[in-house]
Amino acid sequence: MEAIRGNHDQIASARSYLNLLREVLPFDEFSKKTVNTRFDIWLQQGYKNVFNPSLFYEIIDSTSSKIKAYDSKFQTLPYDRYVIGEVNTQLDKDTGGFNSRYARGFKYFANCGFAVVLSERYTTNSEAVTLELARSYLHDCIHSASFRTIRVLPEGSKSKFPVYREQYGINFRRANGTSYSALYSHEESPQRINLGVLMDGITVMMTAEHLTPYTTQLKSAELNDFERMIVSDIELDLDSLPDAYRGKGFHNNVTVPSQLFIEQRGGYELYKHLVRAMLTGRMKDVVKYLGGGKFWKQLFKSESY
Repeated sequence: MEAIRGNHDQIASARSYLNLLREVLPFDEFSKKTVNTRFDIWLQQGYKNVFNPSLFYEIIDSTSSKIKAYDSKFQTLPYDRYVIGEVNTQLDKDTGGFNSRYARGFKYFANCGFAVVLSERYTTNSEAVTLELARSYLHDCIHSASFRTIRVLPEGSKSKFPVYREQYGINFRRANGTSYSALYSHEESPQRINLGVLMDGITVMMTAEHLTPYTTQLKSAELNDFERMIVSDIELDLDSLPDAYRGKGFHNNVTVPSQLFIEQRGGYELYKHLVRAMLTGRMKDVVKYLGGGKFWKQLFKSESY
């Protein structure tokens, strides 16, 4: 959910800028190393040999209904605000998928997302391709649905954009770019964690929670080594991933610290509070659960904020 804050003129200015920015998809910002197609068009172009539309829609509908238990206003990104990139297998050995070096994810101000489908060089299993694309899409939908407030940048401030995100989920930012959440090294977890890292980790955990029933079914099929790695990655069976796997670093720096922090501070009950706060922007319950405002500041607040 997105809310624009400020006086009447500021709100009108921010809305005008965002509407203009969102009139077209920013294809020029997406990878030039992939063939990029708007998702609703891509779905109509007959990819049934490498993609299972029925399975995809089933996953998205089922997951959306479950996430609405946390926030009844949850909505997925419209397919015409999402772009699918395909790796040219004759020119590039990139695997595609969530961990592709060409993946761009969700763009907040443009309100659109970009994912790269798994390369046919490594798999032609339509279920594996579908689950991986569902993972990327759901990840971006959760980022898109996480509560955010937009304000006009004050006069004299320097930025690439004339607006800025003041609140995003459970984190806050000033107009000068200063984040509420302190920087940290992942070795400091589970004692503490950066809120941006934690929200990304929660998003990964959410997609794993809702996709694991489908990956469990897929594991009964005959899979190649690459497909088994994708399944392990989606399920967060991280011990099964080799050190050379491209996504291992992301999990070590984001997923594992988030898991450890949540396990130490309250487990699944804390996870539910965090998801609800992230999607709705309402902080009261999760702050209380973690010991109140004073303890929350000790855990998360940057000295420079």
